[in-house]
Parts: sequence; C-alpha cells; structure tokens
Amino acid sequence: MPALQMTRPLRRYLLCVAICAASLLTFWALNDLALSSQASAYGPAGLLIGIMIIASVIMYGVVGAQAPEQPATDQSLLLDDGQLRQFVDAFPTFVWSTGPDGSVEFLNRKWLEYTGLSEQEAKGLDWTETIHPDDRNRLVTYWQSLRAGQPVEIEARVLRFDGTYRWFLFRGDPARDTSGSAIKWLGSAVDIDDLKRTEEALRNREQELQSLLDAIPTLIWCVTPEGQPDYINKKMSLYYFGDVQDVDRTEPETGTRLERALKRLMHPDDALAVLTKLEHSLHTGEAFVMRYRNRRSDGTYRWVDARAEPLRDDEGRIVKWYGVSVDIDDEIRTQERLRLVQQELSRASQLAGLAVLSASIAHEVNQPLAAVVTSSYACRRFLLADPPNLQRAKVTAERIVREANAATDVVVRVRALFKQEKATRNWLNINVAIGEVARLMAADMDANDILFTTTLDADLPLVFADRVQIQQVLFNLIRNGIDAMQSNAGQPKSLSVVSRRNGPQFVLIEVRDNGSGIADPQEIFEPMFTTKADGMGMGLSICRSIIAAHGGSLSVKNLETRGCVFAFILPIEEQDLSE
Repeated sequence: MPALQMTRPLRRYLLCVAICAASLLTFWALNDLALSSQASAYGPAGLLIGIMIIASVIMYGVVGAQAPEQPATDQSLLLDDGQLRQFVDAFPTFVWSTGPDGSVEFLNRKWLEYTGLSEQEAKGLDWTETIHPDDRNRLVTYWQSLRAGQPVEIEARVLRFDGTYRWFLFRGDPARDTSGSAIKWLGSAVDIDDLKRTEEALRNREQELQSLLDAIPTLIWCVTPEGQPDYINKKMSLYYFGDVQDVDRTEPETGTRLERALKRLMHPDDALAVLTKLEHSLHTGEAFVMRYRNRRSDGTYRWVDARAEPLRDDEGRIVKWYGVSVDIDDEIRTQERLRLVQQELSRASQLAGLAVLSASIAHEVNQPLAAVVTSSYACRRFLLADPPNLQRAKVTAERIVREANAATDVVVRVRALFKQEKATRNWLNINVAIGEVARLMAADMDANDILFTTTLDADLPLVFADRVQIQQVLFNLIRNGIDAMQSNAGQPKSLSVVSRRNGPQFVLIEVRDNGSGIADPQEIFEPMFTTKADGMGMGLSICRSIIAAHGGSLSVKNLETRGCVFAFILPIEEQDLSE
C-alpha cells in the first residue's frame, strides 16, 4: 500500500478528527454510564460538554488548516505521515475524510478491518453499499444536510465483513478555506450496536413492567415524600376517571394538591380521616394502612383497603411512597349481609326455642293438671254420694297426688329438650371451633375498633361436645365483651380468647375484655337478670346450662386493672350425662 502523503494541514485535520472521535467515545460512555446508574441528568450534560470540546477541536483544526505553514521551532513536536497514520489507526472508532463532492479520501484501519475491504477497494466502492438498505435513504439525506452546512449526527447500520449489520453513530463536519467553502469533510462513526440492544432490552423490560402494573387487578399509586400524587396505574385511572378522554378532572381550588385530590376522590365522611392518617405516615415514616370509601368514576362510593410503604435510599431517606388500594366493597357488603342473616337467624332460633319451650311446657303441664281437675271432680262426686263412697274417693285422691307430682317433673323433661347428647355430640377440636367464631365476629371487631387476639394451645386434646352449642356459648361471651367495651370512650379496646389445659381431665377456655367489668358476678347468671337496656337476661343463664350439660362449669371474675374474664371448662373424656 503506498504511503499516504499528508501535508501539515491534512495531518492537523486528521489529528482533530481523532481527538473528536476519542472525545465522542468518552462522552458517549459517560452518557451510557449515567443511564445505567439511573442518573439520567448526567447524560445530556456529558453529551453537551463533549459537543463543545469537539466543536473547539474542529475549529482549531480548521483555523490551523487555513493558516499558512510556519516553520517548526521544535522538530520533536512534529509527527511524520507514518506516525500520524499509526496514531489515527489506533483509535477504537472509524475515522474518515472525503472530498467536497463526497469521494472517499481517507479511511482508518478500524473501518477497513470492520468491512474487510482494502483501502483501494473502499475508495473505489460506493460507500452507501455498506449501509443497510433500510438506512440508505436516511444517510443520503444526512449527507445532503451535511453539504448544506448543517452538522448533524445520524444512526445507521453498517455491513461487517461477516455479513452482519451493526449500528453506528455518524458525525461529520466540514473544513473550510478562507472563503468559507468546504474543502474537506471530516468525520467519525462510533459503534453503538451494544448500546442500541441494551436500550431495546430496557424498553421491552419497561413495557413489560408497565403491562404488568396495568394488568394487576388492584389500584397502584405512589406519592412523593411530601405527599404529592406522582403516579397511578391504568386500573386506578379507569377506576377514578373511566375510559373517556374528556372527563372533568379539575380539582377544588383550596388546599394542597393532596387535599384537593382527597376531597375529589374520597367519601366526604372519610376524607379528613384519610388525610390525617396519611400525613401522620408521611411525617413519621410509618406504614399507611386504612379502610375508607373511594368515589368511583360512575359516582358510587366503594370501600377499599389501602396500604403504602416508603422506599428509602441507602442513607434511610424516603424517596417515594408506593401504595396499593384493593376494592373490598363486595366483601364488606357480603359481611354486612352475613351479619344481618346471623342476627335474623339468632332471633329466629330464639323464637323457635321459645316456641318449643312453650309447647313443651303447655303439653307437659296440661296433662297432669287436666288429670288433677278430672280426679278432683270424681272425688267430690264420690264424697257427695249417699252414702259417701269413701273407698273410691280415697283411690281418686291418691290419683290426684300422683298427677300433681308428675307436674313437678316438667322442668326435668324441658331440660332434656336442650341436651340431645346422643344425636349431636362428637369429638371436637375446640381451637377450630374458636377460629370459626372468630371469623364470624371479625367484622364486628373491626366495626368497633377492637384489637382481637387468640392464644390457643396447639396440643389440646379433643373434647366430646356439641359444636353448635359450644360455639353458641363463645358467640354469646364475645358479644357480651364487645358490648361491655362500648363505655371505653377514648381508650383502646382489646378482647382475647385463650385455650389451655386445666389439669389432666379438663380444657379451659377464657374470654377476656377490658370493658367496664361486672358489677355483681354472683347474679349475672341468674335468669332474667340483665345489665343491658334491651337485654332479656337469658343468655348467660343458657350458656351456663349448656356448659353444665356437658359436664363443665362457667364462671366470671373481674380483672384487677379493668374488664373481666369469663372462663369455662370442658371434660376431655366422654361422659354419660343421659341420666
């Protein structure tokens, strides 16, 4: 290959091009590093600095090219053609120069190695043949803009010697003479294929994550550390605003942006409480957990369960709050319907029990009383006979005594209606029974802001009991605890259920509350005794009867601090209580 003859101005051009290429690579790497570290603000800044340096170097080369050659004062500072060619070939990017008409004059070794062409082949080849067919028109337009004096940059794919295409960033600038005419075009091409693939992968990943956020069947949102709304996913946008584009999203003029958003999107009765709770979390960093009513796009209010956690940097500072809101309105309404059904069922059960009790008493008492009346008339008739039939009167009087004694057994037979050991009792896991009652009462606990806990011994043996009756006792005791804490104005409310062994033969269940306590623990189990304005005074009496029928006992005592504890024991072994 013949030696490339270079004048001092040309060497100066190529040196400038090499420095420009190195600068472009450096600042492109800086920009890429900034993007990879998510500090995207450094990318544009680095690129701007790079462009300024490149422009300065090019102007230096152009001015130097136009200035007349001066004799060197220090020959050690000058590069000969071979040294300059070696210097330009060492750069890890493409360096090129063309004549004013676009004919190739110089290509560095990196270009030739990439394309697999010799210098003669490269100069004799239409340079657009190495460009991807889909990019050629754009590159031709780029060249036309360049010749029109508009330095621009463009991305295009270049054919490699192995038949593959890789993306390159092209940049060119003119060198002008004293009249302003372009005498050469100097430029570089930087391989950005790996960057393009990384960018494509990031875009795909971002699109995938966005699709995931939009597809999750819940409302996702985030706010700044100051509480300003920052993002909502598609589900939340549709939830609040529907799928119409011209919906009125204006907010009231008063208050902060957060206050205006809450006033618009929350139930009026909940907005202040939500704002207070959210501001507390923003100031303290505590997690936000709350149930409230949202205003949906159709104007209806629906209950949501909202939770938010802070995202912190390495120094512990909160940089963002991320939250989710789950629509639980259907669940709340179902629980409310279930509660009403339970109330109706309990009332119907009470009425049915009273009806059965009344029918049983009427039936059991009516028969002996009728017999007593009949025998009394017969006895009277025998005594009024002439002469009196004393023997028959005596027999009739004995019958009256037997029928009267039969009436005293009514209580025993009525009690038998509530026992039914043979038909309903089975081996029962008392912890499972407690769990079922706890789930049924959860809504009442939440509605009354009660902290409900259970401490259950997992190793308890089974007990032989009627599951429905034992759960009726638990339900009654827990309900009494909830009612007893209605007087806890401004004080925390707590209720707990404990199960454990009580000696070798019994299990113990306790129901504790921190309510007002029991004024008279001795009378509380008496029938018709009640401390409630609308109470019947039968609940605790029936509970004690049920536990007694199972061979256990029910008691109550006041706690030293506040509240009381109801406790009952059940035998572990099966007992014959039919007698």
